Formats: sequence, C-alpha cells, structure tokens
Amino acid sequence: MKQTLFLFLISSTLIINFNSCTNDSKKTNYQIKAEVEKVEQLPAKFEMGKIESYVGKNKAEKNLISQINSYNFALLRGDIKAASAYLYPDAITYFKKFYPEDFTSDDIINDFFKQSSDTRIKMDEVYKKSGLDLNLIASSIDRRVDLGVTKIYVFQISTLMYKKENKGGKYVHLAPESNEQVIGVTFNNGKNWSFITLNDDTPNILRLRFNQDIINKIMNY
Repeated sequence: MKQTLFLFLISSTLIINFNSCTNDSKKTNYQIKAEVEKVEQLPAKFEMGKIESYVGKNKAEKNLISQINSYNFALLRGDIKAASAYLYPDAITYFKKFYPEDFTSDDIINDFFKQSSDTRIKMDEVYKKSGLDLNLIASSIDRRVDLGVTKIYVFQISTLMYKKENKGGKYVHLAPESNEQVIGVTFNNGKNWSFITLNDDTPNILRLRFNQDIINKIMNY
C-alpha cells in the first residue's frame, strides 16, 4: 500500500490501477481523510525545476496526450462517467474476481473511480491551501509497440508543482526514477486511447488479448 502523497500520485493518476483500488476500497472515509491531512509539505524524491510535457510527434501521440489530460481533469471534477471512458476494457474482466459476485461492471467502475476522484479532490484542496498548484503531465513515451491500427505505448506521468512567491515562483517535480509508467492502448490507430497503470497485474490483464511476445515488448522483459 502506497503511503500519503504517493498513494495519491500513483492511485489517482493514475490510471486504472485496480490493484490499489481493491486495497483502498476497504478504507473508511475517516482513514482517507486522515491520510489527506497528514500531507503538509513536499515529500522526498522531488527535485527543483520545471519539467515539460511531452509534445506528440503525430496525430496518434497528440491524441494520447490530450486524452490522458482529459482523464486527469475528469477525476479532479469528480466526473466518473468521463473518467471511465478511458478505462482499458480488459481490466474489468480481470479484476472482477476481486469483487463480490453481485457486483456489476458498473458497480466496479463506480467503486474505483469514486474513491480515486474523492482522494484527488481532497489532495488538491490541501495543496491549494499551501499555495501550491499541482499538475500531472505525460513527460515521455518510453516504448511503442505498433500492431497496425492497434498501438500500445508505455509513457511516464510526472508530477509538477508550482509555488508562487514574492519574487516570482518556483517549480518542483518528481524525480524521473520515481515517475509512474502508464500503458496507453488504441484499437483505432490512435483516435481513442484507454489506459492502465504498469504494475504486477498488468501482464495478466494484457494476456487476455495479446500473446507473450507482445507482452514482453510492452513490459520490456
């Protein structure tokens, strides 16, 4: 289980991390509130300076960046319907076994996104009270697997913070080695993307649709 800020950074950007979801679903509102209130200063693993968002080199990449930004913005607004539009479809199939039998796919989606959205909104409120603006950006694309109209990209999400000061302001960002890796999958040549966090469950989810050779390329085995 990730602690305090890093629970937020990894579970809420992030992007369809149902492994965290199944653990977080056991928390009470009181526990979530306590975690939020514990975050009063910047944690370790952050560095000074501004980090730029990745600029897409073609229409497919530009759509990827635009849609991951839309996903994050939807969570911040509490718009579960909009956020769920970017759910990698096989994630529900795989993680359904972790939920009660009477849970429908919609129940699982609402359970995950509601908690992720609520946590993110509360965290954003904490940072704003401290004079910090927080932004989550796609900072690089690390791997590309091109299968024709189906494309699978592994990219990094970086956390950027800005604090206004008397003589301007300063930027702080999460160190690159601490960035979260996310997988974007498109089945229509980059027009629409769905997302899944890269973690221990990812190969099992991908295996529902792709062969081991493709999974090895995605996971960089």
